[in-house]
This record gives sequence, C-alpha cells and structure tokens, in this order.
Amino acid sequence: MAWYHWIAVYMIIIGGIIFTIIPEKPLWLWGLIALLIIVGIGMGIVLPHKEDKYAKRAE
Repeated sequence: MAWYHWIAVYMIIIGGIIFTIIPEKPLWLWGLIALLIIVGIGMGIVLPHKEDKYAKRAE
C-alpha cells in the first residue's frame, strides 16, 4: 500500500474510535467524524493503487 492509503486507514479508524468512545456528541463532532470517515474512504478509493516496492523486494 502507498503511504496515503495508510493515512486513509488511520482516518477511518480514528473516526470509528471517536464515534464509539464519546457517548453524547455535539453537531461539530458529528461533522468531524463524518469528515474523517468520508475523506478516508475517498482517499482509499480515488487515489491510485501501486505496488509496494519494499514488499515486493522482500519476496
């Protein structure tokens, strides 16, 4: 995976953790959670996938 796919994965995970941990969320926090998850999914889908040269070298 490229470095930006790792950022996308962490954005989705952080959004999910915030959604799970905080019981009463104000409107701005809902917006932040949605932004993290939507941008994370968008980065994972839209940005190009390429072979990881380091993982390929280890095989």
